[in-house]
Amino acid sequence: MPQFTRTLNARDIMSEPDQTPYWIWHPDVPDECILQALAQRYPQMLYHAARACAVAGYIDL
Repeated sequence: MPQFTRTLNARDIMSEPDQTPYWIWHPDVPDECILQALAQRYPQMLYHAARACAVAGYIDL
């Protein structure tokens, strides 16, 4: 079941403090609140979060 595999992989990446996520918007763009949390937790990912927001049409972040 791909949806469970994707969820488990995302959880593994986000739960390890020494690893930064590297793939944040394929195949679906995350919700705006998730991108905001990502940008706050990993400031070096702000550019990538902003690009994902542009793709999704989010304008508040």
